[in-house]
Amino acid sequence: AGTSLDMLVVTDKSGFVPPAGSAITELYKVLAKKVQSTSAKIKWRSTTTMDSFVEYGTSVSYGNTSTLDPTMVIKHKVSLANLQPNTTYHFRVTSVDGSGNKWVSADFTFTTLP
Repeated sequence: AGTSLDMLVVTDKSGFVPPAGSAITELYKVLAKKVQSTSAKIKWRSTTTMDSFVEYGTSVSYGNTSTLDPTMVIKHKVSLANLQPNTTYHFRVTSVDGSGNKWVSADFTFTTLP
């Protein structure tokens, strides 16, 4: 009684406890932009500075990865190239903060142009 759940945190860090008084980091506004027949740009934001990495492929097994961009930013942008025309791709973004905490988004999709 008198309590509520307002957030659920999923992490791969055993025993992870968010620092007292700090906000939980999150990845948001994950979008595929400028989708062409053989390329796309993946953009997202984070609540703290983090690196940028994308897994992608024609299924949720992904199978392809972008090059890790180690630049610590809040606004992330990764370009994907050599895609197949008229193909649906699944992708998820991953970012790691300066303390080594890893955050992975849900699965998203986009379809390249013919």
